[in-house]
Amino acid sequence: MFHIFFYGGTAFDSEAGMDIFKIHTNTRFVFLIIFPLFGVSTKDAYSSINYKTIGQNVFLTKKLIETLNQNKPITYQHLHNDFENHIFTLYPELKQIKSRLIQSGACASFMTGSGSTMIGIFENIDHAKTAQKKLFPTIRCLHVTGTIIIDFSPISL
Repeated sequence: MFHIFFYGGTAFDSEAGMDIFKIHTNTRFVFLIIFPLFGVSTKDAYSSINYKTIGQNVFLTKKLIETLNQNKPITYQHLHNDFENHIFTLYPELKQIKSRLIQSGACASFMTGSGSTMIGIFENIDHAKTAQKKLFPTIRCLHVTGTIIIDFSPISL
């Protein structure tokens, strides 16, 4: 499980804010963020996750960090969320959204945290907007957005 934060650049959080470090990348992202009209109970997600399976994809996390540091595009093989396997069995609609995002040309797709928000990462805003209109015309809660790169270097006064 991982979270990427954008604060004066890109940073990596190994899990729950316990180990955060900066990633030096100029990679830009275009996100199609889908907020399903149902939620996933965080309590239920944590109480039913198989803790024996957590951390088995550390190699994917390392590959993601390496890819970002090299300013290469990420793909769906780089991302993982330990909650997805279990949550997708309880909420097959989320698995369908992920599949539809990949089929529509998303470079990657993943569920945020314990759910239910889903994110597709696209090469450009036009591809994201096309997917938004064609694949998800009935979902009211979705947004296309992107990252910006800002230099937060200290300013001498």
